[in-house]
Amino acid sequence: YLVSPLSPSQAHAENGRIITIYHDGEQQVIATDATTIGEALERAHVTLDENDAVEPSKDTKLIAQSYDVNVYRARPVTVVDGSQRYRIMSPYQSAKEIVKSAGLEVYDEDILAISRIDDFVAEGGAGLMLTIARSTPIHMMLYGKMVDVRTQATTVQEFLKEKGITMGAKDGVSPTLATAIAQNMTVDVYRDGEQTVSVEQEVDFTTKQIQDADQAVGYKKIQTPGTKGKKIVTYQVELKNGQEVSRKEIQSVVTVEPKEQVEVVGTKTAGFDGNFAEAL
Repeated sequence: YLVSPLSPSQAHAENGRIITIYHDGEQQVIATDATTIGEALERAHVTLDENDAVEPSKDTKLIAQSYDVNVYRARPVTVVDGSQRYRIMSPYQSAKEIVKSAGLEVYDEDILAISRIDDFVAEGGAGLMLTIARSTPIHMMLYGKMVDVRTQATTVQEFLKEKGITMGAKDGVSPTLATAIAQNMTVDVYRDGEQTVSVEQEVDFTTKQIQDADQAVGYKKIQTPGTKGKKIVTYQVELKNGQEVSRKEIQSVVTVEPKEQVEVVGTKTAGFDGNFAEAL
């Protein structure tokens, strides 16, 4: 990186907030009384394209004495989605971030692959290539409970293995295990001669915490809300005189994966205001 040193006028900014900006292969350091990241970038004459990304975000309030700001420039990405092929602009490197920022609809079962374009002539320019291998939507009848799922499997046997469905001695499946998977087909898993019941249950999400030294202890903000998943749980039911007396779980299949929740928690203790020079 190239380093832009502070000028005497910058060094004596009104409140001395030091902003280190990483952009376009440079490291630029300014002192400013700006109140937000976006305002600080404007004063540093760092212009942004509508597809560029900034971390922390432009609307972040400046509270601490110093910040590191990363500017990620958008570049072309060739998206190959089955028979469709198009170009978008994205500042991100990972496949998940690209599809999220571009508003592309994908499913947990879809496979995303990112690669660099080597043949600039054939691909119409430099950049990244995002390939989306779409999953196939099918209907699954699990012991009498119908649920819509998606799969990368090519046969019914592969599908059962993918979903972790173990067939018992009294279980059957229709169509046969060797049948090829087709869009919107129905795969029926059943048990003969015994009473079964399938119920849909929620799957709790996990929580990841990010520590923020600029916020006081006790501060907590949800950065990315978590969402609960879903699963189908099948029980073998024992009846006596027409009444249920016991049940035993025989199958559990996750149909919707839960999404992790990301939280930001403060770690700054009382008496420390973030002024590193005074603290030292």
